[in-house]
Order: sequence, then C-alpha cells, then structure tokens
Amino acid sequence: SRGAIIAYAFSAVVAAGIALGPRRARAVLAVVGAVALITLCAYAMVVAQKDEIRTPVIERLSTLRALSLEESTQTRLRTWRDSVKMFRDYPVLGVGADGFRAVFPQYRTSKGRKVFTHAENEFVQLFVDGGLIAVAVALMFFVVVARNWRIGFRYQLVSAGTSAGVLACTIVVLVHNFGDFPLHTPLYAVVFASLLGLVLQGPPTESCGKLCSAQRVPRRLASAVVCVFGLIVLSSLLVFGVAPHLRDQSDSIIKRSRQGDIKSLSRVLVWAPTLWQGWAGLGETVAQTKGPLTHKFAESCIAQATEYDPNNYLVWERLARIRMNIGDEEGARRAFDRMEELSSWKKRPRKRVRIY
Repeated sequence: SRGAIIAYAFSAVVAAGIALGPRRARAVLAVVGAVALITLCAYAMVVAQKDEIRTPVIERLSTLRALSLEESTQTRLRTWRDSVKMFRDYPVLGVGADGFRAVFPQYRTSKGRKVFTHAENEFVQLFVDGGLIAVAVALMFFVVVARNWRIGFRYQLVSAGTSAGVLACTIVVLVHNFGDFPLHTPLYAVVFASLLGLVLQGPPTESCGKLCSAQRVPRRLASAVVCVFGLIVLSSLLVFGVAPHLRDQSDSIIKRSRQGDIKSLSRVLVWAPTLWQGWAGLGETVAQTKGPLTHKFAESCIAQATEYDPNNYLVWERLARIRMNIGDEEGARRAFDRMEELSSWKKRPRKRVRIY
C-alpha cells in the first residue's frame, strides 16, 4: 500500500520533530532507532516473499518516485473535481451517508469501468455526504476535543508524552485521509477514537466545581443517543434479516438478480432510487421472463440505468442488446454508438443476437 508507506514516512518525520525537546539526544536516538528497526523489518518481509509477490510489491513502491504522474493519482484528482460538482448541487445537507456511490456516477467524467464508492478523500467526502451541516458538526467536534484535551493537560491528567504521541497520530491520520478513506474502515476508526480517548480526561471533581456537573448532562445525552441508535440497528436486523445498507450493495444485487428475486430488487430502488446497479439488475432479471411487455419494461429499466451512469459502456451495451431483442433497431444503433464512444475497443455484433 503506497498510502501506508506515505503515512509511515510522515509519522517518522512528525515523531522526530516532537522528539526535539527536553532530553533531545536520548529522544532523537530512540526515534531514529525505532524508525530504522521498523524499516528494516518491513524490507526483510518484502525480500523474504516469493518472486511472484516480491516483484509486484517492489514495482508498485518504485512508482512513489513519480507519484503525481501515476494513473491512480490522476484518477483521484479527477474524482475530487467531479465531487465538487456534487457539493454545488447539494451544499447544505449533502447527498446523505453512503449516498456517494448512488449519486456520483451522474457526475463522473471518467469513462472507465471502475465504480467509485467513496471520494478517495475524507475531507471531500465530508462535504459531499453531509454538506455544510456535517462540516459544522465536525468542526464543533474538534473544538470540543481540543478544549477537553487542554483541560486534561492543565490538571496534569494527561502527560506530555501522551499528548505528543496522540498529536503525532492525529496529524498522520489527517494526512492519510487526504488521499484515501481509511476512517470508513471500522477498525481504523475505532483505534483512532481510542487514541483520542487517551487525552479526553476531565478535570478532578474537587477542582472543577460546576464544570463537572455540567459535563454530566452531555454524557447522559450521548449515552441515550447511543442506546437509541443501537435499538434502531437491532430492529433493522430483526425486520430485514440484514443491515439495510447491505441490501443495495453490488454483490447483493447480482445475487438477487441471479435468483430472479424481482421483489427484493424493486425494494432496493425504494431505498436507493438513483442507484444504476439497481435499475440494471431489475432490468436484467425482468428480461429473463417471456413476453414483449416484460422486455419493454426491462428496456425502460436499463435505459434508466444509463441516465444515472451515462459513462458506463457496459450499461449501454446491455441497453443496445435488449433493444435489438424488441426490434428497436434505431434505438439499438444509438446505444451501440454511445458504447463505442465510451470504449473504442468494444465492437457491436454484426448480426442480431438474441440474449434473452
């Protein structure tokens, strides 16, 4: 992972900078020794691998010398620019949590097959998912953390070493999230939250007076909110048998399409009406049934999928083929033209082929 290498290198620099304090020589020696040991261990792990593993790893890491020219870097920059267009259309509330993958295909300018589920940048993701409201809440969160951190440090409940370590980790997390979305990984988010918890120590009761009694109210409110959300999640699992956000995942849609579960696919579109995979999956499933009316309905579903992901050549190919089945030669020709425009290596069939 090149992102992990960059985060590690940055953490080494931050740790070395923090070490330049009291007892400078000993601290710098400890930091340099730890960095050298970790680097040697990582290098040994790479060298010890088989050729089919070692060679790709070395080739991938060698691209760090010209990272700005890499396709992945250009793709990320393009994704960020396209995400800004989404924010302009949804500036206040955003597109909603986990709404990026359902809305972004309408805005993406890339013509590749890859489907993006995140903005590849947590800061951009925050603006897109929650709009200005989410940004304001995030800023309030960091203000509260900083305030409580300062109080704990003032009353010597948080040591200077702990503060320095958590500060270094926080900087590394912020840098890492600039080019990726690791905070969407539960383990990463829990570890980072635990690190912040090390410095969120309230002042002692005998010295804080009314401040401690005022802090009890937010804690009780937070506990109540956690309980309510826990009950909502538990109720969803009992009612649906699976977490609601998993029902509109690509794997789930493909599975239900293969099973011919039209009812479940229709329910997906109730939850995510702009999800192109849902429309395409429903169209593919309906097309398996016999009858001109069902084929016409399937054509409408897949045509709707092209509206929600206009740069997906695979969807245009599906649309062209089903139009050939229902005898819409002109419509099939336009769909094939669009498919070839998006992907020049794809060629239309020379004769009519029935696929349903």
